Amino acid sequence: MRSGETLTEKTFRSYEEELRDLPLEKLELGFERARRECKHFPLPFEIRDLCSDQTAHDRAYQRLLNRYRQHWQEEDQRRAS
Repeated sequence: MRSGETLTEKTFRSYEEELRDLPLEKLELGFERARRECKHFPLPFEIRDLCSDQTAHDRAYQRLLNRYRQHWQEEDQRRAS
């Protein structure tokens, strides 16, 4: 939706159709994140992106970062030996 546009019944139905497969808990998360993070009313695909569990992404990234650090620390120890 563009800035200044109103949410019409047709637009509302379109959003409902695009997002109906998402569980309510995820939609609540997505709308809460949209309220905090978006400058404009998000499109359905943007709401979908915001419904992802950011905590899970953060944990996966942290695990990857830890493995990377461990690898290079072990490599540094081998070189020092």
